[in-house]
Amino acid sequence: IRPAAWAFYVVLVFEILFMISPAALFFYSVYGPVLGFLNGTPATAWLTQFFLPHIAATGNPVLDHARVAGGLLIVLGLIVLLAGAVPLYWSKIRRRGAVTGGIYRLVRHPQYVGLAVMGLGTLVLWPRFFVLVAFVTMLFLYRQLAGWEEAQCLARFGDSYRVYRERTGMSLPRLASVRLPRLLPAGGVS
Repeated sequence: IRPAAWAFYVVLVFEILFMISPAALFFYSVYGPVLGFLNGTPATAWLTQFFLPHIAATGNPVLDHARVAGGLLIVLGLIVLLAGAVPLYWSKIRRRGAVTGGIYRLVRHPQYVGLAVMGLGTLVLWPRFFVLVAFVTMLFLYRQLAGWEEAQCLARFGDSYRVYRERTGMSLPRLASVRLPRLLPAGGVS
């Protein structure tokens, strides 16, 4: 994981340095016609207006207010992250069992949900293709990590965790079970 973290850091720093260097002038002069075409066509204008806001004026009230929405998503994600982290680490310090109260009554992985919401806020606040790729990669890796953690919890807590898992959503709260009338016989269609 350490080499991947360093690679991520290097790419991030490289993008920032590139955008403030004279090489950025070359980039925009060479790719300017392509970016101009994308910005000039209504079907693709949102791409440059959202992911390259420093070269395009949106004129779109939704995109113009995206920074506020991004900031609010980051704050909301931080609140959800802390609401999940505090009871979990408090339980670890006190050597208690699995945490199933508080926000954990709604979702099994509130910390990942909080980080995902913060990531979405970051994408909205600082929209770049690199951030989009990092966000999608983060979601995929958190899903994999959550599956591994659930296997560990099943091994450690057994049936009590299995019951908890059945009644609690992984990343979104489960909807209250609603009994619908049976339209087909129990055996199916014959």
